[in-house]
Amino acid sequence: MKDSRLGVYLIQNEIGRGATSRVHTAINTITNKKLCVKILEKSSLETAEDFEFFRREVAIISSLAHKNIVRYHDLMEDECYYYLFQEFCPGVTLTKFLEKNNLLSDRLLQLIFRQIFSALAYMHKLHVGHRDLKPDNILIDQECNIKIVDFGLSTDDNTKLRTTFCGSLAFAPPECIKREPYNAAQADIWSLGVMLYMAATGKLPWRTTNLVQIMKQITSGNFSIPCNVSNNVRNIIMMCMNQNPSQRPTADELLTYPIVPLNGVQRPQHGTSHSPRNKQLVIARTASNPSFSINNSSSSCPVKPPTPETPRSSHRRIRPRSNSIGDLATCVPNTPSSSILTFI
Repeated sequence: MKDSRLGVYLIQNEIGRGATSRVHTAINTITNKKLCVKILEKSSLETAEDFEFFRREVAIISSLAHKNIVRYHDLMEDECYYYLFQEFCPGVTLTKFLEKNNLLSDRLLQLIFRQIFSALAYMHKLHVGHRDLKPDNILIDQECNIKIVDFGLSTDDNTKLRTTFCGSLAFAPPECIKREPYNAAQADIWSLGVMLYMAATGKLPWRTTNLVQIMKQITSGNFSIPCNVSNNVRNIIMMCMNQNPSQRPTADELLTYPIVPLNGVQRPQHGTSHSPRNKQLVIARTASNPSFSINNSSSSCPVKPPTPETPRSSHRRIRPRSNSIGDLATCVPNTPSSSILTFI
């Protein structure tokens, strides 16, 4: 695609694509600031529910201001598309980062996950629940700064119990699998525990790729934590993946639980995170402390959460349903730009 102009923005290369949208880089020609833009086909919003999810995504992302959450910039439209301009975040998804670096050291786990804890604590205080936390929705740069992205399934009132099953099955909490009313913030904490498990072990907690069996494992708490996982990490995983949602810690509480002693975790220097000098930060386990297979009972500790419940799942994303529709023009507070959408 050739560069195209939309108002003050120059839309450039495509860097990602989904079922109904694509993501491009963009330049604000006035400030020369590099951004990314999510381009959504209007025809893809076929129902009032679809429109409500997009309206809510814009409302939520425009209300958040935290260094570890992607920032909103602008919203525009033309005849066929909506354009959601956001902060450009260099780097890769946490999924790709974990694939390249395999198991992570406790120091690097702390460096990454304390940022996620902090962002969630901020969101949850504002009653925002993400509802689709997974490594694909965490971006990480070369200095290990992280950004939470993709608020397409988020809710802006986590004081109410939700009843819609959304997100990705591998990271969905048991209460969602059981179709029970759930608290979005508590569901986020479960997903966080699965992500920490994955970062510490190099795999998901679940021992099957069959969707039905995955759901059974999630609702039965049939998982174990490998013996090479440190006690601090193990305890945080077990607390987050508690079958009883009310017994899971809050994100604020997680900030008080150090993965390693607070003795000055240093960030790798830009562009050198994979150098021999920083190898101890990037590689979590060595040959003397190997990965343990969860499928091998002789090499996996039979440790389960305080209350049995947490299994593995696939990355299938399930879109929830909603009942109301709103005006996108009213969802972005105090925005100076004249490009905010107005709908009848």
